[in-house]
Amino acid sequence: MVPQDPRFPAPFLPQGMPQVPGGMRSGPLPPGGLMPGRMPEMPQGPMFHPGIPLPNGTLLADRFEISDMLFEGRCGFIYVTRDRKAQGAMRLVKTFDPRRGDGKDEDLFRRESSILMSLDHPRIPKGYGILDHDGMLCAPQAYTPGEELARYLHTRGKLPEAEVVAIMEQLLDILAYCHERKPSVLHRDLKPENLLRDQEGTLFLVDFGSASDRHQDKQRVPLENLTTMQTLGYAAPEQVYGLEAYPASDLYAVGAMAVHLLTGKHPIYLYDGMTGRLEWEAPVSEHLRRWIESMLEIPVARRLQNAREALRRLKRE
Repeated sequence: MVPQDPRFPAPFLPQGMPQVPGGMRSGPLPPGGLMPGRMPEMPQGPMFHPGIPLPNGTLLADRFEISDMLFEGRCGFIYVTRDRKAQGAMRLVKTFDPRRGDGKDEDLFRRESSILMSLDHPRIPKGYGILDHDGMLCAPQAYTPGEELARYLHTRGKLPEAEVVAIMEQLLDILAYCHERKPSVLHRDLKPENLLRDQEGTLFLVDFGSASDRHQDKQRVPLENLTTMQTLGYAAPEQVYGLEAYPASDLYAVGAMAVHLLTGKHPIYLYDGMTGRLEWEAPVSEHLRRWIESMLEIPVARRLQNAREALRRLKRE
């Protein structure tokens, strides 16, 4: 647990409990006392500790009642909530605390919310904008039940070719929708942890926190302003260097994920530094092997360029 920061009030003070500067509860006055008729100056921003999740039952933005804290991110928490304005429908609410992130983090937070609001696909969670909760930003989105593909893989071990092909077809169908938008939406962080699988085997693509719908010439961006979006092992080489990402960059991650599912080994352990490629073996058809290698081509110009093309090749259309 993060220690109490003396610059901010103690968390979860009862409503109406007076405070004085430094986060102390009321009691003896500080040296010199207070000037008559003046209240102590209160700190600005959120009135809760940035490193401690809000308790269950808290009402975020006067609407979303917290049922559980699901995950802690770098700049806030992710909660499972009930939407009081939608007959108690379950919603996932991501939060951004300005005390834990900078302007670049906030820009990514707002971009994810904007992208999710613009997308309309049954296997991508719908976004509902950004609300304020005492200075903390809240981004609600549709709640997607299911098990992370990473956990499923851990339980099952390496998967047979037919099942891997079915997973890749579903994922590419979602990506084709994203890549064909104007402008294209790039996920930029595809990995088994960001795919949810329900009991029927239907996949959902989640966590668009690294996604982008902007094309930027990074050759003109100062080095200190470059933002690297990646998960080692899945990220295409151009992403590892913090350079421009393309739809084909997402496809590299799809190919790396297929290798992981077939071998049961994380791609980082299959990377050969001498060749700069993933070196892997699995009992698969020659068609699937060639398809995976076409997704992992270096440089990016030799790789399949969009998800629709990759899906057609996989289905041999």
